[in-house]
Amino acid sequence: MGLGRPGLGRLGSVRAENAECPDNPLVTIPSAPSAPPTVPGWHPDPAGGVGLRWWDGRQWTGRRAISSPGEELAPLGPRFARLADLLGRLLLANAVLSVLTVLLDGWAHREVVARALAVLALALLGVTGVAWSAWQWRMAVSSPDRLRRGPAVHVGAWLVPVVNLWWPIQNMHDLWHAYEPHDARGRGRGITLVLPWWTAWTLATVLGAVGLRTLVRGGSPDGYLGVAWALAAVLAWVVVRRLSWRALLYHAGLD
Repeated sequence: MGLGRPGLGRLGSVRAENAECPDNPLVTIPSAPSAPPTVPGWHPDPAGGVGLRWWDGRQWTGRRAISSPGEELAPLGPRFARLADLLGRLLLANAVLSVLTVLLDGWAHREVVARALAVLALALLGVTGVAWSAWQWRMAVSSPDRLRRGPAVHVGAWLVPVVNLWWPIQNMHDLWHAYEPHDARGRGRGITLVLPWWTAWTLATVLGAVGLRTLVRGGSPDGYLGVAWALAAVLAWVVVRRLSWRALLYHAGLD
């Protein structure tokens, strides 16, 4: 299931194999020297971040780590890989159910069918939300760079009105920058994937609120709601797949 890559569970099983590698962020981080780097090792991030960056003897690499000597990251392994795979399947199931709702919209007794599918979609969305919360909390706990907010806020921000309009995307940006390779200016690659997902999610949420009100009043949501949810779910799957892959690679020391 996945963008031409092997399953995340397969990658998670190799995390511990490279624990002794000198450029692995799981090892104890030595104190950073004040002099310009002359040998490979962890040194202050030239981009001015709070973490350290790995100097390979010739150039700065994308490897970043927490800056406190002796502090270790909570590792990501097979259990996280299985969680990410589960979340990916749930997101795709949301997309399929949304498309199915649109296709069945013209059938006989469509009001009954549409309402039944809407209730099923709400139940599936609830399960997906629980899996997403567990996934994001785990990503935040094991982040190789300090985040502006803690793991609990990464989850709780989704539930607080008004705050959930911008904190969640800020948190996702932070996670993306923490796990994606950085250039010399500290910028991550592929960050443009997050904004389309967030735009689609926001639109689907607004339409979903309207559809829920229609459902409560005894009607059936319009078909465009299914299209919006399907698009948001597919883009979310892409983001989860990419970010989970990067996190497992980081903790496996394979970059």
